[in-house]
Amino acid sequence: MQENTPFKLIDKSFKPKQTTGYQLNVRITENSFSYCIFDPKKKQILVMFNNRNIIDYNFDSIALQDDLLKLYFGSINVIVPSEQQTIIPTELYELNKLNDYVELNFGKPKGKVMTNDLSLVTAKMIFTVSPLVQEKISKFFEGATVFFEGTPMIEGVLRQSKNFNKTALFLNIEKNYLEIAFVANNQLQFFNRFTFNTLDEMIYWPLFVCKQLNLDPKEIQLVLLGFVKSGSEISDLIHLYFKNVNFGSVPAGITYSKSMQKIPQHLFHTLLYLQQCV
Repeated sequence: MQENTPFKLIDKSFKPKQTTGYQLNVRITENSFSYCIFDPKKKQILVMFNNRNIIDYNFDSIALQDDLLKLYFGSINVIVPSEQQTIIPTELYELNKLNDYVELNFGKPKGKVMTNDLSLVTAKMIFTVSPLVQEKISKFFEGATVFFEGTPMIEGVLRQSKNFNKTALFLNIEKNYLEIAFVANNQLQFFNRFTFNTLDEMIYWPLFVCKQLNLDPKEIQLVLLGFVKSGSEISDLIHLYFKNVNFGSVPAGITYSKSMQKIPQHLFHTLLYLQQCV
């Protein structure tokens, strides 16, 4: 399966008349539109759709022509990117200061200010959703719960970190940005989002983080998430600087149905780990 080839996989066990018992989880970025349909009783992914040929969030025709998205679901959750996000410990969080947190870190909010709970960190993820993305969610996924993509990433890497050494660096890579999380002793020590336009800019950021955190790239356990393929230019470049590299995995207790087991587990990390946040 080529990285940019759109696909939809539907398991034989999927029952269109029972979707009120299913969860629809959607991920929107500037360049991609993907979703999965999850059966919470079986803890199984029944449908997986992905299209990485989107331009400027324009997935309208895809959504309008997809009969599955016209069905009624028990719950709908949407993951979105955000250029403005910050984490506030729960004990310091005050609802009436929500806009102040964003203005303090980024200046004027670039959209609607929203929050997610980070249960494993005991903190709030505060982020903004652009007017364009808000419009898309209202049009196609009215009533959905919205998550910044860093929320399921953080919840996911904290659970995955138990499978690695005491410290691990996690990279969630997209087309023109990446998110980096550093976990030590099952505690989140660092999280941030960085943009890039070239491969040189991309590799600069994890090396920069290692320098700031006094980590040795040749020693630290690095876990790759998102759309990075083994043997690709990005993967080869990362392996040039980092010597202990692994790919992320599907959350424990959640399975792909048989028709989807060939999908590399790290590709849809945030989409799959969203189950831990709802």
